[in-house]
Amino acid sequence: MTDKGLRTIRLMSWNIHGCAGSDGLRDADRIVALIDEIGPDVLAVQEVDTRCTGAGGEALVALLADAVGEHRAEAYTLVEPDGEYGQALFSRLPLFEHTTHDVSWRRREPRRVIDVTVAAAGSRLRVLATHLGLSLRERRFQAERLDQALGPRVDVPTVVLGDFNDWLPYGTVYRRLIPRLPVVTDIRTFPARLPLLTLDRIYASSELQLLAPRTLRHARRASDHLPVIADLVLPEARDTGAELSASSGPEWATAPSPSASHRR
Repeated sequence: MTDKGLRTIRLMSWNIHGCAGSDGLRDADRIVALIDEIGPDVLAVQEVDTRCTGAGGEALVALLADAVGEHRAEAYTLVEPDGEYGQALFSRLPLFEHTTHDVSWRRREPRRVIDVTVAAAGSRLRVLATHLGLSLRERRFQAERLDQALGPRVDVPTVVLGDFNDWLPYGTVYRRLIPRLPVVTDIRTFPARLPLLTLDRIYASSELQLLAPRTLRHARRASDHLPVIADLVLPEARDTGAELSASSGPEWATAPSPSASHRR
């Protein structure tokens, strides 16, 4: 967890592969312990399988909320009688103005973008979390939809994070987002045992800084992806027009139960 006085927020994104590790174990408690070690203020997780439980039978979503914070948004795309599968976002900080964008393409696996506003140090921080598809044509379509979701102007501090499946160094998603979100991590995260590809990223708007982008190498047995982590530095609210006032509306999504980033 970061120091509030520094106006920093610790971000983490991780494809947890349904809690299935490269060692053949399906271990929710291991996933949660590694996340707790990092102490993110905002966590985006992909391939969340609600059938995965802790050793004591606790629901995965409840364990993640305990580790990060009670504020959350969920987007499940596959629903079965015994559970759900998709992605979720957890936050220690209150969430506002939630929506979910459908970026599914044809008959491929359904995909969503979680879109929330985080109340942070008196400012608004827009956070979009996603898990894009495996097909090149599919990702081209989804990158366009993601760009549209950002709106005609990025006029508040904005972060987009997740598993983009952008296999090439300057792939379709990267080329679409980088003109508008030029601060980006560049950490190899896949495959976890010997990471060669930068599938998981954090993109941020130009007024933001991403300090100490990193991964957690000893997480390599817990999933087929490594997490991506960075400490986000917020600008002063008066400089962005992003002040969070009392008129911002009610809180949404309280749970019911030297830098390696670069600008292009």
